[in-house]
Amino acid sequence: MYYAFSNIMVLTQANIQANVSQEEGDLLVWSTAPIDYHLVEAIRRKGIFRNVWYLERPMILMGKKVRSKIKGIRYKKKFYEEYLEKLFADQKYDEFVTSGFWNDTLLILKYLKKMNPNIKIGISEEGLLNYYCGDLHKHLYYMVQYTRKQKIRAYLNGGRLFKYVQKNIIADYLTAPGLMRQEVENKIYPLPPVDESNPVMKSIVDELFEEYQQRYQELLEEYNTRQVCYMISPHSRAYDPVDRNKDVLELVLNEVPLDLLVIKTHTNATKQRREFGNDIDQEVFIDRNVYLFEILLSQGCTNMEDKIFIVRNSSIAIYLTQMFKVEPTFIFIHRLCSRYHYGWDDCGDFYVADLKKNMKHPERVIVPNSYVELKVIINDLCSKFADKNKDTENENEIVLPDSYLEFREILSGLFKKNGED
Repeated sequence: MYYAFSNIMVLTQANIQANVSQEEGDLLVWSTAPIDYHLVEAIRRKGIFRNVWYLERPMILMGKKVRSKIKGIRYKKKFYEEYLEKLFADQKYDEFVTSGFWNDTLLILKYLKKMNPNIKIGISEEGLLNYYCGDLHKHLYYMVQYTRKQKIRAYLNGGRLFKYVQKNIIADYLTAPGLMRQEVENKIYPLPPVDESNPVMKSIVDELFEEYQQRYQELLEEYNTRQVCYMISPHSRAYDPVDRNKDVLELVLNEVPLDLLVIKTHTNATKQRREFGNDIDQEVFIDRNVYLFEILLSQGCTNMEDKIFIVRNSSIAIYLTQMFKVEPTFIFIHRLCSRYHYGWDDCGDFYVADLKKNMKHPERVIVPNSYVELKVIINDLCSKFADKNKDTENENEIVLPDSYLEFREILSGLFKKNGED
């Protein structure tokens, strides 16, 4: 049984089932706004999974008082048990493959464990945390249990299931095992890139891209004509005490020509995707669409090597370089964030170092140490892009000779340029 709650998880789990698993599997997809249903349906049509189901997110009001919250959790538990019973029809699974054990994931696991008390756990990656945030048991999964409130909520939803998870992980399925820094107790299964060597997944990507070309034709044209993409990260005070998004945004807007800039909101952050930049969306192009970003760009952009992505420590670099084998320039700005200044973000520097080791062009990964340095880097890269475009325009310039002699000289120059006499 596979459970996916993001687009990249859907694609990754299809890759696992198509290339690693020896048994039939079912896919359960969390039915929320960030899911690209065109991706899910393309995978369904290929018949990779025996069944593909959507899991409706329960609309239950929790209230503000403790008693009301506990009552809401009880309704939620009852919903999942009845809903999953209708979907699975007493089906027993040997392995539950997912990425992170949020509250809803614990409720799904609780039901599956009731059907098979010995069910094992497989981890399919979903971002950096599966590479850099393993636990004391040397396992690559993550849970949202940073605060006391989150721990209580996890316990109310799943009891002591997280202890079971720690002891029963048997496999990690990773796109880029070369990024691993720590040893893990369970087996690592490398996933093949999505290219011609992986025909099943390549056919899914090709089919989805054809649909994207029709649905997002104007969007693709924007990306093909613009050079810089600022991937804005949603801010969480628990994760990053000081919000520096406004400072970085102001610098980017001042230094990058607006006709060369795209701002991409985070697909999984629904509130940010809908509300960010509403005051500037008449001035700058903001992409709020829900789709698999890596597929549209890797398959549709003709000049990816000229693209510049400004990211905090986004996993997009893994998927573009390792899954789709394209290498644009990445400017990582994690050192400008307060989380780094508090000493909480070793992951960012590790990620950069490991990514460089697994790229053909490691010089395309840049890390500014200050806002001034970021400004200089952006100006330098934009200037090089402008010069390259100017040279291309000069090469393509139409020359009209004024005489037969000048015509001969032009032809002679062209033949010599092409290595002919």
